[in-house]
Order: sequence, then structure tokens, then C-alpha cells
Amino acid sequence: DAMGMRVGPDVAIMGVDDLDISSTARISLTSIRQPYHRIIDLAVNALIDAIENRHHADVTLLLEPELIVRNSTRRMR
Repeated sequence: DAMGMRVGPDVAIMGVDDLDISSTARISLTSIRQPYHRIIDLAVNALIDAIENRHHADVTLLLEPELIVRNSTRRMR
């Protein structure tokens, strides 16, 4: 607010990882939520497979993130 601009109405701000604090009323930060549990499962399974079958683990997957829209990107009326 130092330059007369407000987050949401005048400037959009977005975060990554959807930290718990992002959802608090004071912050209300739009964020990208990544499927970390799925990423971990896939990585561990690829590693175990590579170890058991003695081959190089080469995994390429496209996982869908989730957009969590909050006040930091909403225009206030």
C-alpha cells in the first residue's frame, strides 16, 4: 500500500506450493498446489524398480497441478 496499490484490486500475486499460511484471511494468496504425494510415490517406485532390475530410472510424466484462487488475484468491486 506504500505506492497506493493494493494486492488483489490493483496487483495480482501468486505463490507456489500452497503453504498453509496462504489460506489465512490476512494473506489469502492464490497458489499452485502440486501433487507431492503422487510425485513421491512415482519417484520411489521408479527407484525401487531401477534397483531391482538393475537399470537406469528414467521417468517423464506430466502431473496436473491445482490452481487455488484466493484474494491476491481477485479484483475487488
